[in-house]
Amino acid sequence: MRGCVKQPKKPMIHGFVNMKLVYLKRNLVESLSENYETFESNVMGSFVKVKVEPFDPKYPYQLLPVTGIKKAPGCENKTVLLQVSDLPDDVTMRMLSNDDLSLVGQPEVVDASNSEKDNNAENTNE
Repeated sequence: MRGCVKQPKKPMIHGFVNMKLVYLKRNLVESLSENYETFESNVMGSFVKVKVEPFDPKYPYQLLPVTGIKKAPGCENKTVLLQVSDLPDDVTMRMLSNDDLSLVGQPEVVDASNSEKDNNAENTNE
């Protein structure tokens, strides 16, 4: 294995940047829905952040891909519903998040490792 250099692992930030390229905020979805003829081709396959657990403060939203669209039944004003992966019910515009995507830090992991070091130091000093 001479001359073979092991490449360092690339950070996960690349995947996050790519995800931001296909993530649609509620305002954008609403503005795209004004032109129903091109709406499907613009939205299909992209990701939306859907409020699925309103009473769970830890995980209120899920990032899900759009798999289909349809007009709301009985609505004359072109109300559009989104069909997303892993949800049996259609998604209304009000269920979409308008927040930007952000990386979640890992303070719990750092805190846990620091806490473990502190506990080990305390146990050795006793």
